[in-house]
Amino acid sequence: MDFRRKKIIIVDDDITNLIISKEVLTERFHVLTVPSGEKLFQALDFFIPDLILLDADLPGMNGFETLRRLQTVRQMAEIPIIFLSARDDHISLQLSLNLGAADFVMKPYAPALLINLIERHLLIGDQRRELKRYEETAEQLAAQRRASIFHLQDTLLNTLVSLLDNNRWLSSAQSDSGLRDYLSVMTDEMRRTGVYHHEQLQWNQEYFIGSAQLHDIGKIIVRDSILQKPGKLTPEEFEAVKNHTVFGVKVIEAIERNTAESLFLNNAKLFAAAHHERWDGAGYPLGLKEYEIPIQGRLIAIIDVYDALVSDRPYKQPLSHQAAREVILKNSGTQFDPLLTDVFLSVSDEFADIRKSRR
Repeated sequence: MDFRRKKIIIVDDDITNLIISKEVLTERFHVLTVPSGEKLFQALDFFIPDLILLDADLPGMNGFETLRRLQTVRQMAEIPIIFLSARDDHISLQLSLNLGAADFVMKPYAPALLINLIERHLLIGDQRRELKRYEETAEQLAAQRRASIFHLQDTLLNTLVSLLDNNRWLSSAQSDSGLRDYLSVMTDEMRRTGVYHHEQLQWNQEYFIGSAQLHDIGKIIVRDSILQKPGKLTPEEFEAVKNHTVFGVKVIEAIERNTAESLFLNNAKLFAAAHHERWDGAGYPLGLKEYEIPIQGRLIAIIDVYDALVSDRPYKQPLSHQAAREVILKNSGTQFDPLLTDVFLSVSDEFADIRKSRR
């Protein structure tokens, strides 16, 4: 390694020491000398060193105070500081190390020993920076890999839902894009306001949003003639529709048995199982009530109903955004979680924007 280009600042109020040290080090390094801590901080405005030799006994701001202040300078975070002292005591040694010094050298010192020590700390610094660059590169590659996997996951899910959707009832993959947008808006507002903060700590946002797309996968067992029926369903037909929640869980469990991915599928199961449960306990398939309902079900219930109300269906014309908003508000505390209804109301303008973009 060529150390001649490395920059060193020597801080010492003894002019003789500065001259001697500079003569010893100039052959190998680019050296700047300053007589005080105050001058050091002035020099740092135009000269960022690779290492600092700092004398303990400085006038005004002594070496310990200078060292303490250096730790607050962002540019100095990874620059080694070798503390120089004529004090032969363990207290000074320990204090300097506690304040962040990389090493401690007693005066007078042998030039060869000091050069060896400087080169060793410069090498350590270079290795540390190289390791940091490697870690940053590895993290960038990992992030790109994760993004690629999530993109593939979304593509597969959209394709699956589109293939299953042979009618207009599910609004195809465009609706799923809207579902993700609605859910993202809701969860962003929950994070901002701290609503259900503890539950949010259990989420991986990307998995959470993506897995919601499978909430209606159980509809593959429901006949198109029922899903597309323009009139009111018979009790038998309604029972067939209700079974899609239970069957959806079975489909996801079948996938789960053949993969090690559990977090994504666990969320998907909860979305599928609970999106027709009601806050008052009158929903299906289990008749869960209030906080018995997983938060996945309570969230998607609001979004699913809003999406259905503002969308064209074989049995109805779409409602306006404002009318759909009033329906959600009216059913707060009966069909919907009141806290999550408040979240919906606070972001309902964003829902309207998403609806417009989809149309």
